[in-house]
Amino acid sequence: MGRPKNGISKACVICNKEFYVRMSEAKKYSCCSLACGLIRRSRLKTRFIDGLSNTPEGKRLRARRNKLKTKYNMTVAEWEVLFNSQGRCCANPSCQATEPNDPRGYWHTDHNHLTGTVRGILCRKCNLALGHVNDSTDLLGGLIEYLETATA
Repeated sequence: MGRPKNGISKACVICNKEFYVRMSEAKKYSCCSLACGLIRRSRLKTRFIDGLSNTPEGKRLRARRNKLKTKYNMTVAEWEVLFNSQGRCCANPSCQATEPNDPRGYWHTDHNHLTGTVRGILCRKCNLALGHVNDSTDLLGGLIEYLETATA
């Protein structure tokens, strides 16, 4: 296929072959041939059947999967293993909440902001508390000392 006037080069999403398309149709085409287009459509259909459709629930599942992968470099299955290993409750031993206490119903994945290492799954209150003290053990120790010595 020759290069059209006022066209751009794109890579096929299936075979990665370079092809040219008019600027006005750049968003329309993502495959280089009819055969690649059929493969792409069958993959999209499979994704729809697997429950990752364009419904609100499918979008939520995809967003969760993508966030876990990009932000924490873990899969949903790995997250579930971690959550199961802590008894499907808050990782804070003093809390042990079995509900996330979040208006949206989400558990919070706690991680070290410097290294990105996941530490555990927390309820909303414990996650907010850690966030407000910037993960500082000195600040938490000071607050504990304050609570123990303060008069009511």
